Amino acid sequence: MTGGELFAVEVPDGGYVRVITAGPPDGLALVFHTGTPAGLLEYAALVDAAAANGLRVVMYGRDTSRSGLPCCHGVIGLNT
Repeated sequence: MTGGELFAVEVPDGGYVRVITAGPPDGLALVFHTGTPAGLLEYAALVDAAAANGLRVVMYGRDTSRSGLPCCHGVIGLNT
């Protein structure tokens, strides 16, 4: 399965976290993060396996234009 939805979520400090969602729209969310630094890519094998089990994959990564900040800065209130 491919063709996930890519969008950005603004965080309180004015930065963005990029998000990809893929799989059944009504599936239970499986949040997956490869670690930082890593590119935000739709992993077809993961999406296919999750979808086969009724799960919708949610992957996220930091906005690479703001290097030096952890991906969750502002989202969970980290002060770095």
